[in-house]
Amino acid sequence: MQSATTTLAALGKANMTGSIKEMGTIGNSSPQESECSSQENGSLILEKPSEMNILVTIVIPTLNEQEAIGKVLDELFSTGLKNILVVDGNSSDGTLDTAKKYPISVIIQNGKGKAGALKTAFEKVKTRYMMVMDGDFTYDPSCIHRILEHMQSYDQIIGARNLDDKKNISALHKFGNKLITKTFNALMGTSLSDVCSGMYALRTEIVKDMDLSSTGFDVEAEIAAQIASSGRITDVPINYRQRIGKQKLSTWKHGFKILNTILKLGIIRRLTVQRLE
Repeated sequence: MQSATTTLAALGKANMTGSIKEMGTIGNSSPQESECSSQENGSLILEKPSEMNILVTIVIPTLNEQEAIGKVLDELFSTGLKNILVVDGNSSDGTLDTAKKYPISVIIQNGKGKAGALKTAFEKVKTRYMMVMDGDFTYDPSCIHRILEHMQSYDQIIGARNLDDKKNISALHKFGNKLITKTFNALMGTSLSDVCSGMYALRTEIVKDMDLSSTGFDVEAEIAAQIASSGRITDVPINYRQRIGKQKLSTWKHGFKILNTILKLGIIRRLTVQRLE
């Protein structure tokens, strides 16, 4: 965790002691009961999709998502979002062949795991914002606008799944996600509802300077921790669906790794605050 230690330790005292501009979940309606797409005066939502494509890059990390990636890309194109970057982890099932049929950017990631894919994307993206979403069909592209309309006020907005959804989230995953999120909130001084979500928007200039030490699925917790320590973070409710294809995340193995990463980051943050006081 040397990189995380360096990054957190460099933060100023004001940021580390509760100056975070952070809200609870934006929007009170259940994402399962309402349409995700929305329009709001003064928001980031623009009238022309082409203008949105100048501001936002959709980043999709993939590894053997051949069954789902075409459906995900079709849905994105149907919403007018076409500035898409697929970052592939050397898939062996035809994911690359399917993705390359679309007029989008497709690259092979540097490094391993989801962390390698995100680090690669952070280096490549040039737009003001990026929207990260998994390529397994679980995340609904129609919810992207709900997230992006608030990005002018935040550095990260997480798409919060309904963790009480028994149809698409198992009881074990529900328990694990809630435990991880509550631990994160307690240690980082936030009030998020789904820190493990694989759909979130980021301000590009913020992540360009991040020094990430995570190598796997815990990278999302590390990104949120670094932003929570120095920036503005919140979440909004989104739809969540059954994935297409084989699940890669192991409930126990990856769950404990994510929790362990959060605990380490929390300890580092507390020690840093004590040194600065």
